[in-house]
Amino acid sequence: MDFVIECIPRPWPKENTNRETGFVYHRDPKGYWREYKKVIVATVKAQIIQNGYKMIERYVPVSMGCHFFLPRPKSVSVKERRHPCVKPDLDNYEYAIANLLQGLCYVDDCQIVSRPFAPTKNYADYNIIKWPRFEEGIVNEWWTEMSSYDSPVDNYLKQCRQPFTGVFIRVEEVT
Repeated sequence: MDFVIECIPRPWPKENTNRETGFVYHRDPKGYWREYKKVIVATVKAQIIQNGYKMIERYVPVSMGCHFFLPRPKSVSVKERRHPCVKPDLDNYEYAIANLLQGLCYVDDCQIVSRPFAPTKNYADYNIIKWPRFEEGIVNEWWTEMSSYDSPVDNYLKQCRQPFTGVFIRVEEVT
């Protein structure tokens, strides 16, 4: 199962605990996480219906991989570093996707046993308003490394000649 989700990726929110009551909650003052969650779930459901994917049954091992495309942080220029080392961590982005796909692609995220490819956190070369355009060679080079067959994501990338931020996700049964 391949999914293309256009949005600004968000990490799993940190847990905070109320000292008086002991209540554990996720801090989300601007509502970014709630919106991200809605977008991911709605887009994945739509693509499942469109492509005729079926949920992977319980106790079947799953491999899941993600590529995240993020806006470049304003504090780090392209000249400084091509890949800035800034928070949030890549594993927090992955954790969020793994938990959001529970009940949609697989029964429980404990079924994830491997990754079909190494996850990446990629940054745009410009700020949030002016996204870079993908050059054909870069997109094809990146995707052929991930995909050995003609998939919806591959087709999307071939047609897409505009800036992109979002997540590419691949979920498959381990045989």
